[in-house]
Amino acid sequence: MTFQNEIVAGNVLIREAIQSENFAAGSAGWRIAANGDAEFNDVVVRGEVIAGTTTDYVRVTGTPVPEVEWVSSSLDVTDPARIGFQGVGDTRWQITGPSYSGSASSEISFDDGSLNVSGNTDLTLAATTGVARLNGATVQIGGAAPGTYAELDPNNGTFSTYGTDRGKGVLSYVNVTASTALGAGEAIGVTSDSTLFELGRAYRITLHYQGSGNTANDEVGFRIRRTNLAGNSIFDTLRTHRLNAASAIVNGESSQVVTNQTGANLTTVIVGTVYRAAGAGNVQWFANAANPTWIEIQDIGAASDYPGARAL
Repeated sequence: MTFQNEIVAGNVLIREAIQSENFAAGSAGWRIAANGDAEFNDVVVRGEVIAGTTTDYVRVTGTPVPEVEWVSSSLDVTDPARIGFQGVGDTRWQITGPSYSGSASSEISFDDGSLNVSGNTDLTLAATTGVARLNGATVQIGGAAPGTYAELDPNNGTFSTYGTDRGKGVLSYVNVTASTALGAGEAIGVTSDSTLFELGRAYRITLHYQGSGNTANDEVGFRIRRTNLAGNSIFDTLRTHRLNAASAIVNGESSQVVTNQTGANLTTVIVGTVYRAAGAGNVQWFANAANPTWIEIQDIGAASDYPGARAL
């Protein structure tokens, strides 16, 4: 019997394609084209799926264990082979590879939500534009036991090594290049930025100071105070500086470790001051473009690591 509108001749599909009656590209039905293209709704494959050529392909299998394998005769570190997921709003993650060379024992794996890198594998987070982020994740580098790794905690901005909080770094740095007027009383020479001092944190305040006066043998002192001239004196120079001549310049650098012991987080400025410690003349905070003075505030770690620190 001869059929009209034959579909196959022997084992060759002679029509452009066969398809279900309800086929709509991308939404319904199925279609198999003579050129090898096909579209289905749901497919269950009991064995493995291979996409590519005989020498360059991706193989996906579900038995005996789920596995995805890239096989290439020429792939190197510059080739854009990758696995990735993209969601609503263009949110995505991906691994672009290959991620290592020269070691079959290297491995990148996911286990119970963890990203594990072992062997001689290099894990690189890079962005040609913008920033590569691990949002909300604590990063640990080194051994597995506490105290054997470096840790970056983005939730509070701290960095720890070998179990010790190394602090958040410089919070304020202000330099000045202008002198104050001569006077007999205490005067502010430099004022920090307004800074948050948190409970449970320790801070190092460093003051680079210079002073002068109009009378030989007068003595000049320097202080670090909280807020203003009436604020708590955090530090007085260990010794006063004697002017060996009128208009002579004295200088030095001092630092103090402090903790906030007020019972609540405190936002304030820190000031560096100059005063006449002995004598009858006038003194001033001295600074110019060639000889600037400055004050710096650093978060240096947990207050518990600095017992006996000065109260802010």
